[in-house]
Parts: sequence; C-alpha cells; structure tokens
Amino acid sequence: MVFEIPGKAQKASQAAFLKQTSPEEEAVGHIKAGLQHLSGNNLKGAISSFRTALALSPRNAFALHNLGVALLHTNNPQAVTASATLFQTAILFQPKNEQFRISRITALHRLGRKGEAHRAVLDSIQLLGATPKLNDALARFKREKIEPARAIAPLKSVPRDRMQQLDTLAAAHNLQELEQRANLLTQQAPAVPRPWLHLYNVMMSRSRLHEAEACMHHIMALEPGSVDMVTTQANTYRAMGETDAALYAVRAGLRRLGPDTRLYRRGAEMAVLGGAYADAIQFGRDGVKAFPEDPGVYTGLGGALSASRRDDEAREAFMKAIELAPDSEHPYQAALSFFDTLNDSDAMESLVAEAEARGVSLAERRSAHVIARLETRRNRHQDAYDRLIPHYDPKASDNINRHIAMTLGRVCDKLGRHDEAFHAFTHGNRLAADFERGRGVVRAEDYTHRLDICSEWLDRVSEDDSIHARPWDEPADAPVMGFIVGFPRSGTTLLDTILRSHPDVEVFEEKPLLAHVFPEQARRNGLPSQTNRRDMAASFFGSERTMLRDIYFQQMESLSEYTPGEKRVNIDKLPLNLAYANHLKYMFPNGKFIFAQRDPLDSVLSCFMQDFDLNPPMMHFTDIVMAARLYDRVMKLWFRAVDILGLDPVVVQYERLIEDHESQVRPVLDRLGIPWDERVTNYIETARSRGRINTPSATQVIQPLYTTSRARWRRYREHLEPVIPILQPWREKLGYGPIDAD
Repeated sequence: MVFEIPGKAQKASQAAFLKQTSPEEEAVGHIKAGLQHLSGNNLKGAISSFRTALALSPRNAFALHNLGVALLHTNNPQAVTASATLFQTAILFQPKNEQFRISRITALHRLGRKGEAHRAVLDSIQLLGATPKLNDALARFKREKIEPARAIAPLKSVPRDRMQQLDTLAAAHNLQELEQRANLLTQQAPAVPRPWLHLYNVMMSRSRLHEAEACMHHIMALEPGSVDMVTTQANTYRAMGETDAALYAVRAGLRRLGPDTRLYRRGAEMAVLGGAYADAIQFGRDGVKAFPEDPGVYTGLGGALSASRRDDEAREAFMKAIELAPDSEHPYQAALSFFDTLNDSDAMESLVAEAEARGVSLAERRSAHVIARLETRRNRHQDAYDRLIPHYDPKASDNINRHIAMTLGRVCDKLGRHDEAFHAFTHGNRLAADFERGRGVVRAEDYTHRLDICSEWLDRVSEDDSIHARPWDEPADAPVMGFIVGFPRSGTTLLDTILRSHPDVEVFEEKPLLAHVFPEQARRNGLPSQTNRRDMAASFFGSERTMLRDIYFQQMESLSEYTPGEKRVNIDKLPLNLAYANHLKYMFPNGKFIFAQRDPLDSVLSCFMQDFDLNPPMMHFTDIVMAARLYDRVMKLWFRAVDILGLDPVVVQYERLIEDHESQVRPVLDRLGIPWDERVTNYIETARSRGRINTPSATQVIQPLYTTSRARWRRYREHLEPVIPILQPWREKLGYGPIDAD
C-alpha cells in the first residue's frame, strides 16, 4: 500500500533499473550490490553501495531513489527526511516515474507532513492520471480528512533580491531563518543550485548530516562537472563515515574532469582519514607529477607520508611547499600541524619566526589554533589565550571551533580561570557529540552493548570454571605478556613511557590488537561476516588459544616493525582493556596485569577536558555525567574480573607515581621478571625520542613530573556535584577517603 515503506527490493524499481544502460558501468555494479543488500535486510551495506554508486554517477535516478528507500527503512527521522529529498531529486530526472512519486508520498506521510503528502498525490494525478495507487492514496487522505497543502508556485529562476536575502542571512549566521527561506526556494525552484547549497551549509552547521547529504546529492545531480562540488561530495561522504565512497567520488571526479590540484589533495586527505595510506601517498605523488610547481599537492603528499610515519619524507614535502609559496600562509600552517604531531616545539618556533620574518600573517583560525598549542606547550598560557579569544565563537558550531574551544579550556585551566575553562570544555564537547550524533556513525550505546557482553561472559566463567581450565603449556621462548589497563587519564601513558625506557620491554601503545582478534577468529572459525558480537564472543571462548595468540601476534607485527619475542617483555597498553580482562586472561593465562589507578574524580574530569578523536567509548566523555557512569560501569567489570579470575594485578597509583616513581615502578618490573635499570629514570628522553605519542598526554610526558593535576577536581567541585554521588564510592574503595578530607 502507499503508506507502507517501499519494498526492500522493489520489483518495479529493479525491473526498470535492469532495463537501463548506465554511463558508469562501475556505478551499475554498486547499485546491483545495493539491491542485493536490501533484499537481505543489510541496510548498512545497501546505503554504502548506493552512496558509492552516486559518487561515480551523480545523476543516476535509480541510485538516488534506492538510497532514499534504504534510508527510509532506518526509521531515523533525519534519514527519513533525507529520503524525501532524494526522492524529489530522482523525480527531477524522471518526473513520470510513479514509484519515485509513491516513495516520496510515503516519506512525507511518515514524517507527519500529511498536507504536503496530499498535495504530492494531487500533483502526481495531474501529471500521470488517476492510477490505482494514486487513487488509493487520495481516498485515504479524504477518509482521514487531511487537507492538501497549498500549491507552491514554481519559479524558473530565483529573483536576485531573494538570493541576496539568503546570502545576507548566511553572513549573519541566522541559520533558522536561512533554513526556512532556502527550503521554500528549493521547493519553488528545485533546478536552481544556490538555495540548495545554502540549505546544505545549514544542515552541515547543525550536524544534520543525513539531510546535508541529500542536499549535496541534489546539487551534484544539477552540477556534476564542478570541482567544488566533487570536493563537497567527498567531504560529505567522509562526514558520514563513508571513506570508500569519498575516495570513489574523488577518483570519479578526476576521470570526469581531468587532473586538478584540489582533487589530488582531497584524495590524499580522504585516504589518510580512511587509513588507506598507500592510496594517500599515490594521490600525493600523482598530484606532484601532474603539478610539480603547486604547493598544495606537496602539503597533500606531506600529510599522506606523515600518516604513514615516513616523517623524514613528509618533512621534505612540507618544506618544498613552503619553498614554492614562501609568502603563503597555508604551507606554514600545514607544516606547523605536522611538527605539532611530532611534539617538535623547536621546529614550530623556527617556522613561526621564519613566517614573521617574511611578513606572512599566520592569522587564520587553524594557524592561530596550532600556534596556541605551541604557546601552551612552552607555558606561555596568556599568549595562547590572547591568540585564541579572537577566533572563538561560543555560538558557532563548526569543527575548528570545537578544537579551539577545547584548547581554550585547557589554557583557561592553566590560568586559573576554572569556570571559563569548564564552559569552554562543555561547548567543545557538545559540538563534538552533536557532530557524531548527526552523522550517526559513532554511538556511545554501541560500547555499552559490548560491556553487556563482557559482563555476560564473566557470569558464564563464574558459573563454569572449565572455560579457562583448558590445559596450556606456555612455549619456552614465549615473551612475557603484560597489560596496562585502567580508566583513561590515569597515568597510563606516563607508565608506558617509563617502562619502554627499559631495554627488555616493548610497549604497544593503544593498538587495536585484541579488537582485530575478534573478527579474524570468527572468520577462521567459519562464521559469516555479519556475525553479531554475542556469537563472536562465543566463538572466541570456544577457540584454541594457539590460534588466538597467532592472530594477536600477527596483528602486533603488522602494526609495527617489531617482531614479537625480540624482547623479553611485550606490553599491550590500552586502558579500557580492563573491561576485556576475561578475554586477555583466556588468551594469555600467564599474562601480567598492571592496573593504573587515579582519583576517580580527577580521571573523569580529565577525560572531559580532552579533545579526543571520538569512538564509541570516547563519546561518553563528551558529557561529565556519562563519563562518570562509564567509570562506574567499567570498574565494576574490572573488579568482578579480578575476583572471578584471580588476576592479582600490580597497582600503580598515579598520585604516588608523580612523586616517587621508583616506588611504583619497581614492583611492576619485579612482576614482569626483569631487573631494575636506571634508564627507566630517564623516561623524558625516551618520550622525546618517540616523536609521536598517540594520546592526549603527549605534551605532558615530555616534561618533568608535576603535581598540578593532583586533586584538580577540587577547583571544579561546583561543576562536579552531579557526579560526586556516582564516584565517591569508588574513591573510598580505592583509598582516597571522604570527599571533604583534605
């Protein structure tokens, strides 16, 4: 019926599709794959396939329609709104396709926009005649006494004054009125791109990414030959988490439009974000080959090489960009960001001085932000504050404003402006969370679901001790395995750096080692690729340890130049692995657990203060109460595992580590079975020689130990009142005493 969601593999659409000849054969293949995914109820796969098809063939009406159908099935209100726009775009190219019109009517009805849906029925009957489906829809509206919306007078072009109104509203950042006026114009003049572009920018600013994507597809269908729109398309796909589709968009753009510096640069950036480093470098090298005098392609290549840890080559690329454009800000900005990732403050100071000597103004927001990070690292906090304030807008919602807000918060903390700091952190975290919720890729609840499964398996082990009782003979040449766990921001990076200073220790810092074992063991055990996490866990605990360890060590080797076993001790440092102690103990019965402990209030506050790259667990840190609840949840899991599995961890207390680190490190070395070595006292040099440190503690571990972060929570007590009841029981359990003790 009309008001049912269109079928997941609509015969009418498929039949029409199979008769068409697409100019992009590769896109046709992705549409076919998407239809198969729809038939199998794999909405994620279908959406990905249709997006990829549109990256290759932006005007393919069947790809537009079927993407809308897949989004309609998600029952996500933003996705359903986007589906209505996609159906409208498909109708623009095939106005007499009844199924496209029925789909749009269905979407409008689902959204509660019943008057518009009634009007769409009347318009369709006027064009196609009174078909059975349209008559059925009309009769239903009459039974429900739904009045049709007023007909919108079409415009062949948009008057100049109305377009200027949109431009003025956009400049004033009046998003509410801009959305209303642009939305009306898109209905009156659907073939005019500019109102759609304004609407796209509103949706991106508000993190309504499904709706932004639909606007982008409409504009791309109108202007598939625009380089700007290809880069917008790639940016949108990336924001949606569809890196493969973003790369397809760039490659398709290069095929359609020919070599272009912006596309080579965007391709390199997209490939880096997707972890496809070889592709990123290839985009960069192709760009350099085609445009050897363009500085932008060198910064793109530098970014690709930097992501691949080929830092010497990256440095050369960034310096070449500056050589080609010594009076331009962008090459300096890119190079400064590169040296920032290396914690190379001296190189950053040198570049800033060089730019100033040449009269290059490093005043753009991104430049100001990275220089403020340098000034903070150099303890020039007031300078950092003065630099950031002109660029910080408490009302703006763009991504760079998020990063500025988080850095400003840390600067205010150093300056003793604690209320101002907390408000900046709150704003930055809200922007980060809104962005992720808008694109719907990273969800906090996904991690709590994983914790549920971890808890279930602890219950099973508690009831059935045979799960861990399988005989195991440790190979004579096996390295000692250690696991640094703890709640994030509990001193794990400092402990990691101290331990890696020992010649017998290799530390793997926050690498997806265990995470890789789960899907790979499922594959080797013959489970289908769409296996859910519960079945995957059952497969894990039913597997031979030898296979699991082989997968784990192969991943370890693939992520570094280190061969497992080269050193006597391998340490896997990933704080939240404390929730997976059961799994680690199963794989490594003789593994040594090192539990990093810190005052819970300080740990949770510090997590809230960090500008994390968000994943499901980190999403909890964008809200102080969510962060506290996560602490409570994972600590309950950890202490249950300690009791049930008899883990006997070595406890390292952060507050004591920063005052007398030898007293905390010696017991760890003893447990690992290696002697004391004076080099562990020289950990600052170890940190500096590492260059990159993949945690927010990167700038702290290269400095002498300091105690200013101890009991920091007291300076924020008023803001922490909502979480004290959650965390105080843990403070007492861990030995931190009553809340009002000194």
